[in-house]
Amino acid sequence: MKYILLLNRFWLNITSFIAPKYCANLAVNIFSKVRIKSIRDKEKPFYAQAREFKVARAGEDLSCYELGNPEGKLLFLVHGWESNPGCFTQFLPHLANYRIIAFTLPSHAHNKETHTNMYEGKDAFKLVLDAIKPTEPFHVVAHSLGSSISSFALSETDYQVDKLVFLSANNLI
Repeated sequence: MKYILLLNRFWLNITSFIAPKYCANLAVNIFSKVRIKSIRDKEKPFYAQAREFKVARAGEDLSCYELGNPEGKLLFLVHGWESNPGCFTQFLPHLANYRIIAFTLPSHAHNKETHTNMYEGKDAFKLVLDAIKPTEPFHVVAHSLGSSISSFALSETDYQVDKLVFLSANNLI
């Protein structure tokens, strides 16, 4: 396996000199491909408790989920790369007093699309925010790429955020 990776690296380095545009497109294609994973047994309680709704999006609608107390403070959950909203199942007992909104990032979980990036994720979160139309400051709990997507999306809106919780290894924001 080590030699295959070295050969690929060598091939990409050579190709980038001969055909840089082709090589750039190839790299984007490789690194934007999402490996769709099955919903794990430990994530299924999330979907069993949630009310699913859709938010229109060009290409494929976003699967969104609402849980918790409908009268509670609004909290958005944003999952990470190659994950799904069910990854937050273990937090649900601690968030029962909140109105929780989660959504599946483009090309994740049961989506038919296969490739995505941070820009599409940012646009997806903004679509969800605009569908919910929060009028008061809200919370966001995000994991991995979801942390970057959340901060990017929120930087382009006028919505007021009370707390941001990033379950990530970000060392600089």
